[in-house]
Amino acid sequence: MTEASRSLQVTSEYWIEEVVGHGGGDFHILWRTIILGCCSVFRGAAAYLGRPEEEDRCEVFRIEGTDGARCWIDRDVLKEWRRIKPTDEGDYLFVVQSVGRFRLRFPEGALPEVV
Repeated sequence: MTEASRSLQVTSEYWIEEVVGHGGGDFHILWRTIILGCCSVFRGAAAYLGRPEEEDRCEVFRIEGTDGARCWIDRDVLKEWRRIKPTDEGDYLFVVQSVGRFRLRFPEGALPEVV
């Protein structure tokens, strides 16, 4: 599957506006452990604006409903999402530190295979 044919949907207009306005039209998702306060720890998919430092570890997708915005997803995230499955609505969750949780979905639920 080529980059041009792979896409995903982000279900938050707010996050899309942030990506387009501040991320140069790109963001990436990594598997992280994030401390959310004195006693709360989140382990999961975390998004960051811009392109990743290690693009070769990622799969890239067009973001539907934008003018060329892209999302790089680390292969470790894709492996974990495959293991834990999507929500009942078909969404995969990710967090943006100090902003909140967001959802994305792959067209027809087609989570890409990871090498």
